[in-house]
Amino acid sequence: MPEKPVLYFDDMCHLCRCSVQRWQRATGNRIDYLPSPTRLEAVQLVESDGKIYNGAEAVFRVLSYAPGWKRNFLKSYERFYIFATTSEWFYRVVARHRKLFSKLIRCPSEERH
Repeated sequence: MPEKPVLYFDDMCHLCRCSVQRWQRATGNRIDYLPSPTRLEAVQLVESDGKIYNGAEAVFRVLSYAPGWKRNFLKSYERFYIFATTSEWFYRVVARHRKLFSKLIRCPSEERH
């Protein structure tokens, strides 16, 4: 089992790489981010205790490691069925249309300061 959580993502996906850059900025060194050796349908978080989470739940768990208000997403996911269901549905829509959503965002590394 990993010493700290590990998020596996599809490194061939522009949207995934950009998202990971943003999450890394927010979480610092609290999580390791690794490209998956196989193509993933959804990001996969492996916690230190060996539990595995996918999709929107994995994203909210990653954000819970960031200081501040981002922890509220996981609390809402765990407490409100409609929030969890809607989040997973939206995650699947975005995952199915990665190329389209990739065109709508900019990576932090592409942004000018």
